[in-house]
Amino acid sequence: MKHFCIVLISAAMTLASCSDSNHWKISGNVDDGQGQTLYLEANTSRGWTCLDSTVISTSGKFEFSQPAAGYPDIYRLRLNAKSLYFPIDSIENLSLTSNALNFDREFTIDGSESARKIMLIDKHINAMIENPDINQDSIVALKRQLTDLWLSDRNNLVAYYMLNKQIQGIPLFNPADRFDLKVFGAVATAMHETDPDNPRTTEIERIYLTNRALNHSSSDIVDMEQADFFDINLFDAKGKEQSLMSAAKDNKVVLLSFSSNTEEFSPALNAALNSLYERYHDKGLEIYQTSFDIDEFHWRESAKNLPWISVHGSPAAGAEILSRYNVGILPTHFIISNGELLERIVDLTTLENRIKKHL
Repeated sequence: MKHFCIVLISAAMTLASCSDSNHWKISGNVDDGQGQTLYLEANTSRGWTCLDSTVISTSGKFEFSQPAAGYPDIYRLRLNAKSLYFPIDSIENLSLTSNALNFDREFTIDGSESARKIMLIDKHINAMIENPDINQDSIVALKRQLTDLWLSDRNNLVAYYMLNKQIQGIPLFNPADRFDLKVFGAVATAMHETDPDNPRTTEIERIYLTNRALNHSSSDIVDMEQADFFDINLFDAKGKEQSLMSAAKDNKVVLLSFSSNTEEFSPALNAALNSLYERYHDKGLEIYQTSFDIDEFHWRESAKNLPWISVHGSPAAGAEILSRYNVGILPTHFIISNGELLERIVDLTTLENRIKKHL
């Protein structure tokens, strides 16, 4: 039996949905998933929003069907904290096989060429994440490989998905980078030519034009030992806008933490930060933790229980902020005191002593 999570369809569309002629479908099998709830979610202006849910049958089977949205888009299936992404161009029927334990890692999806390519993108990225020797050169090689994959047929959904992927919580394609900006420009042009009314087209065009207009001169390269910090204004898990500048004015010391709530290091890092927060918050310490995870639902579930300021931004916003702070790997921390960014913390074992020095 299916349970609808939120009403997103107007009465007129509901009447039209009586026929399957204007619907797309995804069905398949999730091994060892029987009895668990599988969620179908869409990417909306409010973030990932639940469209439908179903309990996986005793044989592992599931099925979802939805009216065509009017433009191509990316959807996802979520099982517990694991999400698996797939494209819908129109009214195609997709098939999926996976297993509950490695739902987002070990899967096969078929039914359209764009679905197969997005599956390949995820498999390439998962292989990169699992590689212990990951470095900047291998990431650059991956970006060129994925760009070539898109250029083989210039599918807009494949390009949009590719440009929104992350490695270790950092956007894979950073529009502040010259090569990446060229990719954004090529994708924006292709999407405008073939699908100008798609809101995803507007999104990619905005990112490209905004970053093209920025002056990437040497003066934009920040000396983290001397420069004042850049303000950050993002929203916390309760929907309240939080300003880094305000936090710095209200506290003796602010620990600016660029992190992620979906990486393996997150629980241990947050436990360490919590220990510091409990001991030094009353003495003037605040933590301003930023995340640019694509999986906003997972971030929100984790962040709502944190006692310090925890905010989230889109990958596009993250690309600019991470570039301004010259952050290339997560986690990265900075100490701010008296309106100045004083130091970057590389060795987390020294973090407590560095904080105590400025309190």
